[in-house]
Amino acid sequence: MCIRDRWRGGGRWSAFPEPEPDEGAIEAAGIRLLARFGIVSREALTRERLSLGFGALYPILMRAEWRGEIERGPFVSGISGIQFGLRGAVERLNRLKGTGAPIILNALDPANPYGTFFSLSAAGVRDYALRRLPGNFLILRDGIPIIAVENRGERLIPLIELPPKERMAALALLPRIIDPAAGVRRVVVRTWDEEEVRATEIEEDLERIGFMGDDREMIYYRRY
Repeated sequence: MCIRDRWRGGGRWSAFPEPEPDEGAIEAAGIRLLARFGIVSREALTRERLSLGFGALYPILMRAEWRGEIERGPFVSGISGIQFGLRGAVERLNRLKGTGAPIILNALDPANPYGTFFSLSAAGVRDYALRRLPGNFLILRDGIPIIAVENRGERLIPLIELPPKERMAALALLPRIIDPAAGVRRVVVRTWDEEEVRATEIEEDLERIGFMGDDREMIYYRRY
């Protein structure tokens, strides 16, 4: 916030410090973070670019824990030890362990912890710089990233060695990138691990899923 300083010669601006948030505002911020992420730590405040410090939020979360509304514990490895979570979120984390079913997440999805909470290398996979852009995705299995998807499927980067059956299950998620509301009516794959897709091992996988070969690309068209 700033205002023109007319009383001291004119032509200057004076900056006023941001007001300190009151306890009600801090509590509201904590509720929003818990609703958004399920698990809250210092990294959540950094990711949301909040000026609020974790030291200010900590007493609020502690009181919520004493009331039995949330839980505290080391729920997620690789991030700060002080973590608070909604009971439902903690229960869902425990249920998801070892399911083996792959999922696909947009790089900007609040459920994607990579690129902000911790790096891909922390998950023990191939070193890869994830760019948090709307057209980028990650395919994960049991929370571990296994394939990076760039530019709505144009470039696919395997992050771990995948047996053919598991690779097929992961690639079968690519049609979910289609979003007619956003003008995305097809998925075009051009490279796999920086090689032209038509010359790689996944060409047959994509054909089984419903992709069609077109010159040097594999294309999946929206089904009606």
